[in-house]
Amino acid sequence: MKLKYDKFSISSMLIYYILFSILWLLFSDSLLAYFTKETINIETYQSYKNWSFIFITVVLLYILLKIHERSFDLNTKLKYDEKTEYKDTDKLISSIFQVLPDILFITKKDGTIIDYRAQKDSNLYVPKEVFLNKQMQEVLPNNLGELFHNKIEFLLKEKKLLIFNYKIELENKVRHYEARMALLSDNKNIMVIVRDITKEIHHKEELELQLSLHEQSLLATSVVDENKLFTYVNDAYIKMWGYDSESQIIGTSPNLFCVDSTLPDKIIQTIEDKGSYHSAFKAKKKDGTVFDVFMVAKIAFSKNKKYYITSIIDISKHLEQEAFIKAVSDTTPALMYVYDFEKKKNIYINKNVSNLLGYTLEELNELEKHYFHDLIHSADSKKLFEHNKKIRNAKKEDTYEIEYRMKTKDGKWLTLHGYERAFSYSEDNKVKQKIGVIIDVSDIRDKEQLLLYQSRLAAMGEMIDNIAHQWRQPLSIISMSATGTKMQKEMNMLDDKELIASLDTINQSSQYLSQTIEDFRNFFKNDKEEKEFYIQNSINKLLVILKARLQNVDVEIIQSIQNIKVTSIENELVQVLMNIVNNSIEVLETKSENSKYIFIDIYEEEESIIISIKDNAGGIADDIADKIFDARFTTKTKGTGVGLYMSLNIIKNLGGLIIQDNEEYEYQNKKYIGSKFTIKIPKKKK
Repeated sequence: MKLKYDKFSISSMLIYYILFSILWLLFSDSLLAYFTKETINIETYQSYKNWSFIFITVVLLYILLKIHERSFDLNTKLKYDEKTEYKDTDKLISSIFQVLPDILFITKKDGTIIDYRAQKDSNLYVPKEVFLNKQMQEVLPNNLGELFHNKIEFLLKEKKLLIFNYKIELENKVRHYEARMALLSDNKNIMVIVRDITKEIHHKEELELQLSLHEQSLLATSVVDENKLFTYVNDAYIKMWGYDSESQIIGTSPNLFCVDSTLPDKIIQTIEDKGSYHSAFKAKKKDGTVFDVFMVAKIAFSKNKKYYITSIIDISKHLEQEAFIKAVSDTTPALMYVYDFEKKKNIYINKNVSNLLGYTLEELNELEKHYFHDLIHSADSKKLFEHNKKIRNAKKEDTYEIEYRMKTKDGKWLTLHGYERAFSYSEDNKVKQKIGVIIDVSDIRDKEQLLLYQSRLAAMGEMIDNIAHQWRQPLSIISMSATGTKMQKEMNMLDDKELIASLDTINQSSQYLSQTIEDFRNFFKNDKEEKEFYIQNSINKLLVILKARLQNVDVEIIQSIQNIKVTSIENELVQVLMNIVNNSIEVLETKSENSKYIFIDIYEEEESIIISIKDNAGGIADDIADKIFDARFTTKTKGTGVGLYMSLNIIKNLGGLIIQDNEEYEYQNKKYIGSKFTIKIPKKKK
């Protein structure tokens, strides 16, 4: 309501009052005299006139006061209403701003900012004084200021809500924003609301990228919205479920595609709780066919909406193959298993565990958990511990071999030969599970032990022959010394000096015989302990044992040896070397060559040592070269055929390899052909 009308009323009343007063003063007495003829009545009427003036004056003053009072009340009320309206408007703007994440502007039509608010944690926050009473074109970057100016002009022309997006670079990162612009009710000012939509844009871009990738994927991919209805499926999904087009699926519920109709709700709940889902389940095609699938699902957001993206593969054939593999596994004579290091138990083992060891899977796990050392032979516990240590740090392509003895349920010891490798890895890249195959080699090892026994008997026979050769000379010396001393005594020609000399000779020969016995005894000692030794010492021991035979056949040993420290089983290595050298001696014994040689070369190669033994006996015939390591194969009349076979197994057990080939070479300007055996073993047995 306006005050002009009230001011006009008061002024009018004052003018009327002044005019009335003037007229009253000028004409009231004349009028009274005109109408009253008697003098006595004039005084009475004069009194009435005065009281009438007073009454009329009071009435007019009363009217003026009421008009003023009314004007004051209206003015006060209007001011109060304006103040209340301002407070309500400010409160409304504040309420709107509180639910917004970023900034709010109130501008005039020319773009001058008259109010500005921003969340202090927003990356767009600046103090109010930077913006207030300035045009947007002045305070915003050029391209952005021009954009807002154009949008304001468009808004004033169209007079409807305007929504547009823009992006700016902040701290070397592109941020995306949405602006909403509308005229206020007074039709003079404009409200602009800006919010950060960077996350939404990224989610949308990610979703679009995923959908693009899934469209090309062989996996069946679908997108389900927060109403639990399909909004997207790719071609692979359509084909997998036996439909003709996506229109037959879009808008339908995933419940129709599962044998268990309650499963989709459970899957969505799992995604909500854990962020993702992966598992196998029974699915149902359009024609009702049931098949097995494996699904991976996760959550995604776009425009403040939630979506569930799924990727599915048909595992029906895989399960058929798995069943086939299980059938093969259960029918194979080998023991197959998967062992979990974290759970400390076998998580899978085939049926042969009962046939081979007599235990059920549960019994075996319980025994391994609490009585492991009772199951494994005490001599093999350390070896198995070191083996598992290697497996825990194994690479994916590594396969490890192990042989140990294990007790069956009825108390019998079996020799088991296994091959193991990593099966799965934990987050810290340690092997979590191992997979292995074990076969029972007890019978094979028993036969090998028999062959080894026969081999050692043959070696003993050869050693006895060597002993005979080596004892012949010292025994002759002892015999001659004793006989000579006796004859001198009988002829009274023996003096103390000659007696002492004769006894010294007998003692020296006896000491030689004793040392020879010690050397042979050490060779035949069944010592399987790994220890450090120098390879030169091992060759010296070998040559001491073979000294007599080498002299009898007139064989010269040519050595080129690096004195390398080795950790292995020395006796077994010496036995292999003796087998090879003895074979060369026997062949050289049949040759008429004037010069007979055996070359022993030993050198280091990274973490291994190479032992090369060759002779000049003409080599091994090509038609038998590939049979020399076979058990029972021999070219000797009285041979057993176990020497090289056992040598091969010993070297394998030492972690090495042995090969044979013929070599043509030159020595002292003369060419020779001979058999060459090359042995490679680790410097430290693994």
